[in-house]
Amino acid sequence: MPPSDVNAPEAAKAALPKALARVLMPNRTQLEWRASDLESLLPPGHRARLVWGYVERQDLEGLYAGIKVSEGGVGRAAIAPEILYALWLYATLEGVGCGRAVARLTE
Repeated sequence: MPPSDVNAPEAAKAALPKALARVLMPNRTQLEWRASDLESLLPPGHRARLVWGYVERQDLEGLYAGIKVSEGGVGRAAIAPEILYALWLYATLEGVGCGRAVARLTE
């Protein structure tokens, strides 16, 4: 019987290329984050406030009925129907009627 080499596993490991470590690095070109509330981003008489006031008064129960995810359940949370409805109405008031154009404007 040939003599066994007890260091064979270590030699095999040393021959494999070492994997690069996965680390997070700072993005030095990232814009500064500032704390602000959404209310302060629009002036008091902005058209979007009129749209939101209208949407808040609507019965959106039918839209909520189509949402399959629920509190405490699995799955990603859905976007509130109020937000999507207000976005569509505001876009329409601004002359944007195409869904793809709205999507491009919200990117």
